[in-house]
Amino acid sequence: MSLVMLGEVRSLVETGLTDVDLQAVLDREEGWLASRIGPLTGVRTETFRPVLPDAPIYIPRRTDAVTVTDNAVLVPETDLWFVPATGLIRRISVPWPGPWTDSASKLGTWTGPVAVTYTPTDADVLRHAVIELVRGTLAETGSDAETIGDYSYNRGDASVRLGRLALARGVLLRRPAYSARLRSSLEPA
Repeated sequence: MSLVMLGEVRSLVETGLTDVDLQAVLDREEGWLASRIGPLTGVRTETFRPVLPDAPIYIPRRTDAVTVTDNAVLVPETDLWFVPATGLIRRISVPWPGPWTDSASKLGTWTGPVAVTYTPTDADVLRHAVIELVRGTLAETGSDAETIGDYSYNRGDASVRLGRLALARGVLLRRPAYSARLRSSLEPA
């Protein structure tokens, strides 16, 4: 069963293909997208092996809730910091009681491997990507170049591939970029 219904594609993409042929294109594009980002629907469990014990984990798809096990032990929700907008998951520990600290939570550590189970909630983004993949496939001609009157078309294989990959990447959450501070040779050591 397709994530996107045939009628939805017909209402948004103009084509002369029969229902059977259009469904074949739709199935192929959904298959291509699944090969890039994993199964499009359903519950999934992803396993991470953090290199650093206090490193954050980032899940690649949007979701509202996660269940986390660390070294096969369920981590309570109260010991997790989950940010749905970025997919960030951090382990936190209980507040350290003592007169020399405040009651803020301290970063906890992973022992690993860490398994995160979740159900993606990005169906609208997926539908958009699939429809655009179908639209792009139907708009392609079989020629590398053609000229009809004043109209001229040159197909650039790289731009087609990059457009398809950009649609697949658009479904995934973006990890924040980190940079290391490099000392200038003009700074004192």
